[in-house]
Amino acid sequence: MLKTPPLWTYRYVPNRIWVERDFRISPLFTPDYIVETHFCLNRSTGLALWEEPDFYSRSGIEVLALYDHVILATMLVPDQSYLGLYRFDLNEGIPLFPAEPEPRTVLGKMRKRWREKHWKDAGQYRAAPRSSVSEDGLVKTLEGFVDLRTGLVVAPWIHEETVVVYHRSDGTFPVVVLPQGTVFHGDGAKWKEHEFWLESESGHRLWTLEISERTFAKRINEVTFKVCVPFLYILLAEGKAGIISSERGAYELLVLNLTTGELEQRLYVAEEAIAGSIIGVDEKGLLFGNKEEISGRHSFELAYFVV
Repeated sequence: MLKTPPLWTYRYVPNRIWVERDFRISPLFTPDYIVETHFCLNRSTGLALWEEPDFYSRSGIEVLALYDHVILATMLVPDQSYLGLYRFDLNEGIPLFPAEPEPRTVLGKMRKRWREKHWKDAGQYRAAPRSSVSEDGLVKTLEGFVDLRTGLVVAPWIHEETVVVYHRSDGTFPVVVLPQGTVFHGDGAKWKEHEFWLESESGHRLWTLEISERTFAKRINEVTFKVCVPFLYILLAEGKAGIISSERGAYELLVLNLTTGELEQRLYVAEEAIAGSIIGVDEKGLLFGNKEEISGRHSFELAYFVV
């Protein structure tokens, strides 16, 4: 269950007056920090280590890993067909570039300045299939194995053509296999009607939960969820939330026991919000975010709940 009230709240205010309704960020939860490419927050206090006010300059970038104060992130490079890998400094949030000697020629210096200015468009490295960070800080890219601390390619690797297919349940939500062998399903194929269930290895349903305006006797516009054993977190957008960016509604969070399907907690995480979502969750806490508008300027409110 989640402890209330939230441990801390944080407001992110972009330097532009208006931003789109969907504020999609993918933070990385570490024992000490919540790391995102727009900000880095102390997990215990909610204080920002740094903040990037230009929302659009880093939109679409997803944080993959943190190693020795180096943030590894990925993003689809504009006008290209590959994922670019980027390195950021944890303490300042600035892009990092390979540790190479200072260029001596005018052309070399111009190239360096252009790369530092257009780091997002250039794409520092091309991500390899299933790129991950090893214990010694090496990440696999199409250019070779890169040392995250220096940004230099230290060893080549043989590229193999690999096709990865992701299967989804009913074309909507993925299937989640739990450690005890049971399988969790989420079905949102029908508009405003959602069904969640847990089944045994033999296919027998252990519990079922139906969420609709009929069963909850309230107007529900959107249903999203995240799974973190041993809980299932379901977020209900009620009223007018989630339809038009200028309209407001309430957001209710349901906390279910994955093993039994019992509803253990219901709490309103936002009484009046334009758009909200479960930003991230792990075994220690949950981060909820919603968009606000004050004096014609959009901002984003984050609330961190301890499990």
